[in-house]
Amino acid sequence: MNQDLMKLLQKESMLPKPSEEICKKINGLTGLLEIQGINNWRTLDTKPEIHIYNRIHKSNSYDSTSSGNSFRNLHHVVSQESISKSRTPLKSATSSPRYNSKFRNSDIEVNDKILNTIILSKLNKFSESTYNEIRDFLYQILGSSDHSNEEFIKEFMNLVFEKAAREEIFCPLYAKLLSEISEKHPVILVEMNKLHENYLEIFKECDEDTGKDYNGFVKKNSEKKYRLGYSQFLAELIMLRILSSDKILQIFTIIIEQIHMKGKEKDQTSLIEEYINCLLRITKVLRKRTEEFFIQIRSTLEPIILEAKTIIDTNRLEYISVSPKSKFLFMDIQDFIKGL
Repeated sequence: MNQDLMKLLQKESMLPKPSEEICKKINGLTGLLEIQGINNWRTLDTKPEIHIYNRIHKSNSYDSTSSGNSFRNLHHVVSQESISKSRTPLKSATSSPRYNSKFRNSDIEVNDKILNTIILSKLNKFSESTYNEIRDFLYQILGSSDHSNEEFIKEFMNLVFEKAAREEIFCPLYAKLLSEISEKHPVILVEMNKLHENYLEIFKECDEDTGKDYNGFVKKNSEKKYRLGYSQFLAELIMLRILSSDKILQIFTIIIEQIHMKGKEKDQTSLIEEYINCLLRITKVLRKRTEEFFIQIRSTLEPIILEAKTIIDTNRLEYISVSPKSKFLFMDIQDFIKGL
């Protein structure tokens, strides 16, 4: 044994002495061990201590010298999975405005998606060049058994009416689209007449008493700016004879009632001019049309317009918001109805 030890010492004595730089590094390492409370690197446990874990759970009175510091007990540490579950998901950015469908039931969420993604996306590209493509696409959608139900047709019609009222330049195309689709799907005409009743409300001024139905008040006011656009759309529907004469009479009656009411109030000049412009857009399509359909409408509307103008002229001091411009527009309407 002593002989073996002598050989080992003799062998170590023959090894070259470490350089001064290595000695400094060894001394530095020794100091690091002392900071950690370890006197000798030879007694260092091969299992690393989890000092962060010990600091976090120090209040739980774990024994710092126990095996709880080894990786065998890491099940006490909160897992990444549990951290992920506890996080609150970030709210997505507000999406761009879209058509507000009335579909709510989970059973018809697919219909809502078709309207607000597929069909709306197609209509956003609506133009002369894309007309045939979009029309044929809608033939397929509305022709399928899944989307021929009344509620879907109603929502589709509402979407088209809103688009047409907002995009006056495309009113003739939208009217043509509904006319051609109605040939394959007559239910379109039924829903169009029902929807027309709802749209008549935008020609009525809202009372500022919002206590009863505030949401309805806000919606109605937001739709006012589309009065001219909707009137233009109605004019195009009349041109294609897909709106009955009684509906046209109904529109004129409501607008003239509003003119008589608001024309006597202060600061309503712009509103009255807008109303009369709505009538003007509709009557323009009746001008010089010789078909019986248009002749019948003109003969029905002529006495209504004449009576309204006569009342306003006779009581001009009362109609303080009926401007000279409005009176001239009224004269144009008379000429159009007479076919001049």
